[in-house]
Amino acid sequence: IDQTTSCNDVITSSFLQASVLSGIEKYQMLGMGEGIPQHKSPEEILNALPDAFAVQTCGGVRQGVLTSDEGPLGLKQTLSSCRDSNDIGWMAVVLTKPPETVCVCLPPKTETNSVLKNYILLDSHPRHQFASYGCYAMFHSSLDHLNQSLKLIFPQTDVGGSVMAEMYNSFDAYPLQKSM
Repeated sequence: IDQTTSCNDVITSSFLQASVLSGIEKYQMLGMGEGIPQHKSPEEILNALPDAFAVQTCGGVRQGVLTSDEGPLGLKQTLSSCRDSNDIGWMAVVLTKPPETVCVCLPPKTETNSVLKNYILLDSHPRHQFASYGCYAMFHSSLDHLNQSLKLIFPQTDVGGSVMAEMYNSFDAYPLQKSM
Protein backbone atom coordinates (compact mmCIF):
# COMPACT_ATOMS: atom_id res chain seq x y z
CA ILE A 1 0.00 0.00 0.00
CA ASP A 2 1.42 3.37 -0.90
CA GLN A 3 0.36 6.99 -0.53
CA THR A 4 -1.91 6.91 -3.61
CA THR A 5 -3.48 3.45 -3.50
CA SER A 6 -6.70 2.68 -1.71
CA CYS A 7 -6.55 -0.27 0.69
CA ASN A 8 -9.68 -1.67 -0.95
CA ASP A 9 -7.77 -1.99 -4.23
CA VAL A 10 -4.96 -3.99 -2.65
CA ILE A 11 -6.57 -6.13 0.05
CA THR A 12 -8.93 -8.38 -1.86
CA SER A 13 -10.12 -11.93 -1.25
CA SER A 14 -7.55 -13.28 -3.73
CA PHE A 15 -4.79 -11.29 -1.96
CA LEU A 16 -5.83 -12.77 1.40
CA GLN A 17 -5.98 -16.30 0.02
CA ALA A 18 -2.55 -16.01 -1.63
CA SER A 19 -1.06 -14.44 1.52
CA VAL A 20 -2.37 -17.15 3.85
CA LEU A 21 -1.22 -19.97 1.55
CA SER A 22 2.21 -18.36 1.12
CA GLY A 23 2.51 -17.92 4.88
CA ILE A 24 1.62 -21.56 5.49
CA GLU A 25 4.21 -22.68 2.95
CA LYS A 26 6.93 -20.55 4.56
CA TYR A 27 5.93 -21.63 8.05
CA GLN A 28 6.18 -25.29 7.03
CA MET A 29 9.73 -24.62 5.82
CA LEU A 30 10.66 -24.19 9.48
CA GLY A 31 9.73 -27.80 10.21
CA MET A 32 12.12 -29.55 7.83
CA GLY A 33 13.42 -32.65 9.61
CA GLU A 34 11.75 -32.00 12.94
CA GLY A 35 8.03 -31.78 12.20
CA ILE A 36 6.03 -28.63 11.87
CA PRO A 37 6.73 -26.15 14.67
CA GLN A 38 3.92 -24.49 16.54
CA HIS A 39 3.65 -21.25 18.45
CA LYS A 40 6.72 -19.50 17.10
CA SER A 41 6.90 -15.76 17.63
CA PRO A 42 7.14 -13.49 14.59
CA GLU A 43 10.70 -12.68 15.71
CA GLU A 44 11.67 -16.37 15.70
CA ILE A 45 10.18 -16.88 12.25
CA LEU A 46 11.90 -13.81 10.78
CA ASN A 47 15.24 -14.90 12.29
CA ALA A 48 14.84 -18.47 11.01
CA LEU A 49 13.85 -17.38 7.49
CA PRO A 50 15.63 -14.05 6.99
CA ASP A 51 15.15 -13.94 3.21
CA ALA A 52 11.57 -15.23 3.11
CA PHE A 53 9.83 -11.97 3.98
CA ALA A 54 10.43 -8.44 2.71
CA VAL A 55 9.90 -6.90 6.16
CA GLN A 56 11.99 -5.62 9.02
CA THR A 57 11.18 -5.19 12.68
CA CYS A 58 10.68 -1.66 13.99
CA GLY A 59 12.03 -1.23 17.49
CA GLY A 60 11.48 -4.75 18.73
CA VAL A 61 8.61 -6.41 20.52
CA ARG A 62 6.32 -4.33 22.74
CA GLN A 63 4.45 -5.88 25.59
CA GLY A 64 1.09 -4.82 26.89
CA VAL A 65 -1.63 -5.80 29.32
CA LEU A 66 -5.36 -5.83 28.69
CA THR A 67 -7.26 -3.88 31.33
CA SER A 68 -10.82 -2.66 31.68
CA ASP A 69 -9.70 0.97 31.87
CA GLU A 70 -7.35 1.02 28.85
CA GLY A 71 -4.26 1.67 30.94
CA PRO A 72 -0.93 2.85 29.53
CA LEU A 73 -0.08 -0.69 28.39
CA GLY A 74 -3.45 -1.35 26.72
CA LEU A 75 -4.02 -2.33 23.08
CA LYS A 76 -4.89 1.16 21.88
CA GLN A 77 -1.93 2.78 23.61
CA THR A 78 0.47 0.11 22.36
CA LEU A 79 -0.73 0.47 18.76
CA SER A 80 -0.65 4.24 19.05
CA SER A 81 2.94 4.04 20.30
CA CYS A 82 3.89 1.80 17.36
CA ARG A 83 2.28 4.21 14.93
CA ASP A 84 3.91 7.26 16.54
CA SER A 85 7.32 5.68 16.02
CA ASN A 86 6.61 5.39 12.28
CA ASP A 87 6.70 8.37 9.99
CA ILE A 88 7.70 6.79 6.69
CA GLY A 89 4.77 4.61 5.66
CA TRP A 90 2.38 1.85 6.52
CA MET A 91 3.17 -0.43 9.43
CA ALA A 92 1.99 -3.95 10.16
CA VAL A 93 1.76 -5.01 13.79
CA VAL A 94 1.44 -8.69 14.63
CA LEU A 95 -0.48 -9.06 17.90
CA THR A 96 -0.17 -12.27 19.89
CA LYS A 97 -2.02 -13.31 23.00
CA PRO A 98 -1.87 -17.10 23.06
CA PRO A 99 -3.62 -18.84 21.52
CA GLU A 100 -4.65 -15.92 19.27
CA THR A 101 -2.58 -14.07 16.67
CA VAL A 102 -3.77 -11.35 14.28
CA CYS A 103 -2.15 -8.66 12.19
CA VAL A 104 -3.20 -5.03 12.00
CA CYS A 105 -2.08 -2.48 9.43
CA LEU A 106 -1.65 1.09 10.59
CA PRO A 107 -1.57 4.03 8.17
CA PRO A 108 1.25 6.56 8.33
CA LYS A 109 0.62 9.07 11.09
CA THR A 110 1.00 11.85 8.54
CA GLU A 111 -1.81 10.50 6.30
CA THR A 112 -4.64 13.02 5.98
CA ASN A 113 -6.67 11.55 3.09
CA SER A 114 -9.62 9.81 4.77
CA VAL A 115 -9.94 7.34 1.87
CA LEU A 116 -6.37 6.16 2.42
CA LYS A 117 -6.45 6.37 6.23
CA ASN A 118 -7.85 2.97 7.11
CA TYR A 119 -6.86 0.79 10.03
CA ILE A 120 -6.99 -2.82 8.90
CA LEU A 121 -7.45 -6.00 10.90
CA LEU A 122 -6.16 -9.10 9.07
CA ASP A 123 -7.02 -12.49 10.50
CA SER A 124 -6.57 -15.99 9.12
CA HIS A 125 -9.16 -17.51 11.48
CA PRO A 126 -12.94 -17.56 11.33
CA ARG A 127 -14.56 -15.35 13.98
CA HIS A 128 -18.21 -15.78 14.90
CA GLN A 129 -18.09 -12.27 16.44
CA PHE A 130 -17.71 -10.84 12.92
CA ALA A 131 -19.69 -13.50 11.00
CA SER A 132 -16.43 -14.52 9.34
CA TYR A 133 -16.16 -18.05 8.01
CA GLY A 134 -12.52 -17.90 6.96
CA CYS A 135 -9.69 -15.42 6.69
CA TYR A 136 -10.83 -11.83 6.44
CA ALA A 137 -9.78 -8.19 6.38
CA MET A 138 -11.82 -5.69 8.36
CA PHE A 139 -11.41 -1.99 7.61
CA HIS A 140 -11.77 0.61 10.37
CA SER A 141 -12.01 4.37 10.04
CA SER A 142 -10.13 5.05 13.27
CA LEU A 143 -7.85 3.52 15.86
CA ASP A 144 -10.77 3.58 18.31
CA HIS A 145 -12.89 1.44 15.97
CA LEU A 146 -10.01 -0.99 15.44
CA ASN A 147 -9.53 -1.20 19.20
CA GLN A 148 -13.19 -2.16 19.69
CA SER A 149 -12.81 -5.07 17.23
CA LEU A 150 -9.60 -6.21 18.89
CA LYS A 151 -11.31 -6.29 22.29
CA LEU A 152 -13.70 -8.91 20.88
CA ILE A 153 -10.77 -11.10 19.83
CA PHE A 154 -8.61 -10.38 22.89
CA PRO A 155 -11.05 -9.96 25.77
CA GLN A 156 -9.72 -9.15 29.20
CA THR A 157 -9.72 -12.20 31.50
CA ASP A 158 -10.97 -11.29 34.95
CA VAL A 159 -9.06 -13.31 37.55
CA GLY A 160 -9.22 -10.77 40.33
CA GLY A 161 -6.47 -8.40 41.33
CA SER A 162 -3.79 -11.04 41.44
CA VAL A 163 -0.43 -11.25 39.75
CA MET A 164 -2.02 -13.94 37.58
CA ALA A 165 -4.27 -11.28 36.04
CA GLU A 166 -1.25 -9.69 34.37
CA MET A 167 -0.08 -13.01 33.00
CA TYR A 168 -3.49 -13.98 31.60
CA ASN A 169 -3.97 -10.54 30.04
CA SER A 170 -0.50 -10.01 28.58
CA PHE A 171 -0.01 -9.59 24.84
CA ASP A 172 2.92 -8.91 22.53
CA ALA A 173 3.02 -6.50 19.59
CA TYR A 174 5.59 -6.95 16.83
CA PRO A 175 5.80 -3.81 14.64
CA LEU A 176 7.00 -4.52 11.08
CA GLN A 177 7.65 -2.42 8.00
CA LYS A 178 8.51 -3.20 4.43
CA SER A 179 12.27 -3.62 4.03
CA MET A 180 14.01 -0.75 2.35
